[in-house]
Amino acid sequence: MTQYPKAHIMVFDPGKAIGWAGFSEQGINVSMGECSLNELPTLLQATLPAIIVFENYRLRPWMAKKQSWSNMPAPKVIGALEMYAKMHNLELVSQEPDKKEVGYAWGNIPKAKNHKDSHDRDALAHGVFYLIENGIRSRGSYHKEKNGS
Repeated sequence: MTQYPKAHIMVFDPGKAIGWAGFSEQGINVSMGECSLNELPTLLQATLPAIIVFENYRLRPWMAKKQSWSNMPAPKVIGALEMYAKMHNLELVSQEPDKKEVGYAWGNIPKAKNHKDSHDRDALAHGVFYLIENGIRSRGSYHKEKNGS
């Protein structure tokens, strides 16, 4: 069983593969990785966040045809995060997808070579945007840790 360190802020890139990154109250990246929707409750219960940040999802017109017959995993993840936050009285922050690109630039985060390997880094980039936008950290390099290693 995977051990997850406590994280004051948990950031999610929702989808079939859920990218996530955990940060301390001071904005230090304590862990990151990927999980499934089935693993999400265990991750949240182990990390005990006070703040949950996630990339918002909207079915945009140019994606409608591609998403036909999809079981829409991103909205399911977002719904689970919303329910968990409501049940535990947590702060819930939604970010538009374009904030991720700003986070990559502000944090000097190298991009993954392909989409399949990008989900944890996307969560990290959303986290960097949140931290800097809220005055918790300043621009600079952010250490990448996968699953607490």
